[in-house]
Amino acid sequence: GQMITGPPKKKTRPADMAQSVFEGAREHGATQEDDESPSQQSRPTFKGAGYRLGETPEESKLVSMPEPVAAEGAPQKTRTLTFWKNGFNVDDGPLRDGQSEEDRALLASVSRGEIPAELRTPGNARDVHINIVDQRDSEYVLPKKKVAAFSGSGQRLGSPAPGVSFDAQTGSSVAAAAISAATVAASSHVVDTAKPVTSLQIRLADGTRLTAKFNHDHTVGSIRSFINESRPGMAEKTYCLMTTFPNKELTDNGASLADAKLINAVVVQRMK
Repeated sequence: GQMITGPPKKKTRPADMAQSVFEGAREHGATQEDDESPSQQSRPTFKGAGYRLGETPEESKLVSMPEPVAAEGAPQKTRTLTFWKNGFNVDDGPLRDGQSEEDRALLASVSRGEIPAELRTPGNARDVHINIVDQRDSEYVLPKKKVAAFSGSGQRLGSPAPGVSFDAQTGSSVAAAAISAATVAASSHVVDTAKPVTSLQIRLADGTRLTAKFNHDHTVGSIRSFINESRPGMAEKTYCLMTTFPNKELTDNGASLADAKLINAVVVQRMK
């Protein structure tokens, strides 16, 4: 016998592929709707409104409701099949060229008026509404990826001690030692309640904070002494004290809190 082999089968062009689907959908009752936007009326949108595709051509039927509802009262799931100049995609999925076995099966089902297997709702193949959109005058453009929120570590702007870190694993032991030292400092720090009293918040360079009461005639040096007593070993280190908003270094240790405008203020320690 003889066998005649023809030339290799050419790949279906996206334009031919889309046209075949549109014609098949029309033959099975899909309706055409024009977009209300004047700028898009030259390329109508095929949505299949008012026509529900069944699993087979015999089950496809017209429906009178503009938005079909499933038998149990739940609204039908709408899937969108969009054709572009360079292929097609389903909903917001990736671009497909129509050449794979899965692509051909999907397009063939739509052309026959059937719900493609991959678009069916689990357990109810009829509970699906398909919109077919014609965008063949445009190239598919990959949607921009959403930028994930920053979830790493950072440095507070204007931080007085950008190089100091705090170890969360040893936080409990550090906090316990700080409380013990602060108790000792409080016992040696004397406040005369008969005089005007103010409360200061002291932000230390290690990330911890101290809150203490001072008389208005206490000095900047009194704050430094309180820090040194609260944190053993701090006296041997070189640091400065600063105000916030605006940042200003407190250089006069003999200035009273009232003169330095530190009444109910926040004082920040910065290592040098």
